[in-house]
Amino acid sequence: MPNEITIEVILKQKEDYQNKFHPQTLSSDLSNYIYEECIGKPLQNKVKLEIYPMFNMSSFEKEDLKSQISKNYQTMMEEEKLHLKYRSFWKTIIFFLGILLLLVYYLLEKIHGFIISEVIMILAWVMIWEPVYQSLFEDHKQKIKIQRYQKLSNCEIEFIEKEDGNENH
Repeated sequence: MPNEITIEVILKQKEDYQNKFHPQTLSSDLSNYIYEECIGKPLQNKVKLEIYPMFNMSSFEKEDLKSQISKNYQTMMEEEKLHLKYRSFWKTIIFFLGILLLLVYYLLEKIHGFIISEVIMILAWVMIWEPVYQSLFEDHKQKIKIQRYQKLSNCEIEFIEKEDGNENH
C-alpha cells in the first residue's frame, strides 16, 4: 500500500522486546527503533508493524506485546502533550511580562535616565520575542512527535511466523 509505512521487526528472543528491569514494559531499544523508522516519512501515512518472532510466542504473549507497544507510545504521546502544555503556559507568562516591562519602559523613559529604561526595553523585547519564536519555529517539532506517537499507538501489528528451514526473516 503506497500510503503505508511498513516496519519490520525481527525478534530473536523474548528479551529483544522486554525491558530488562520490567518485563511487562517495552524495551527502549525497540521503541526507539520503531520511532526512528518513521522519521522522514509523511505524517498522513498509516503505520504497520510486521513482527517476525524467531521463537515460539503464545497468543497471550503476542497480545501482551501489542498492548506494550500501544501503551508505550500512548505514554510518550501524553508526556509530549504535557511538555507542550507546560511550555505554552510559561510562554504566555513570559510574553505578558515582556509587555508589562514595555509599559514600565515607557513610564521610566519619561521619569528616569536613559540607561535603565533602555535595559528594560531590551529585556521586554527579548521576553516578547522568545515565546513568539518558540511558537512559530519550535513547537511544530513537538506537535509532529505527538502525531507520530499517536500513529504508532494505533498502528496495525501483524505477527509473521517463521517458516521451517527459512531463517532469513
